[in-house]
Amino acid sequence: MNPQDLNVPGYELLEVLGRGANATVYLAQDERLNRKVAVKVWNRRGEKRAQQEASKIASFSHHLIVATFLFGRVGKRPFCVMEYVAGKDGKSWLRAGPPLSERLEIWRQYTTALRHIHHVGAVHGDPHLGNILIRLDVSRQDSRESLSLKLADAGTSRYWNDHTEFDQREADLILETASRIFVAESFDALWIHPQAFGYGHSLDVLDECAKYLSIAFQNADQDMQALVATNLADLIYRYPFFDIETVIAQVQQSGVTTGQRLVRRLNAKLHRITNVLDAATEWTPESREIYSDLSVRRAYEIKMISG
Repeated sequence: MNPQDLNVPGYELLEVLGRGANATVYLAQDERLNRKVAVKVWNRRGEKRAQQEASKIASFSHHLIVATFLFGRVGKRPFCVMEYVAGKDGKSWLRAGPPLSERLEIWRQYTTALRHIHHVGAVHGDPHLGNILIRLDVSRQDSRESLSLKLADAGTSRYWNDHTEFDQREADLILETASRIFVAESFDALWIHPQAFGYGHSLDVLDECAKYLSIAFQNADQDMQALVATNLADLIYRYPFFDIETVIAQVQQSGVTTGQRLVRRLNAKLHRITNVLDAATEWTPESREIYSDLSVRRAYEIKMISG
């Protein structure tokens, strides 16, 4: 529906920002407060759950989650007035090819927003890239630029009444988002995600994968190679969900350390060798088997410790 075909009292609808299966979102001018807002208008398919959806996102009061100002109806059409975020959705933003440093920062904000939602005993429901809004902020004090994220549109999908499937959907979408944000770093080849992990466990271990990326793809410094190898080996051992052949290839390519240095330190941990210099520098089938067993045990421990 065109903006001119709708009359939402107090708001001038200016243009369509986006259309989905259940609703259309418009850019609008708040005539009372003289500000830009987003107005979401549900169609017949989505109208039954419109108020439930609006109430859900409104309850997540947080600076990284889109604010909700008003819910109402125009005739039989439910609508919601929300904070307008002048930026791009996650899909569009990624198409521009942002550097890893920016993607790591967006991932940090994304997981912070989701943890807030999970902390209050809820799940987002649709935490995919289309519901991530990203804008460029400029500081008034020193004109520095920074990226900020807003999470939008809490889901009310067909899984709403089945909490098991709804929770699994949350975990699956979080993993999918990580895969897309870090596709340039071969995430799907690098990371072996434990199938039994729910959304909380997924956030925790994926944050460790992001930490690995921040170390493995930092600027190379010859004087720091030994320390980098030690830090990476510690992380990879504590969270044994990495494909080691991919790790070796990545550190060799980035130059932050050598594959031999890293493997020697990891082998020392796996084979319980006190002197690192006595450990092998090759990633052998035996080491691979020990690491695979460690992955199974560690996944179980994480689930048991954190519930």
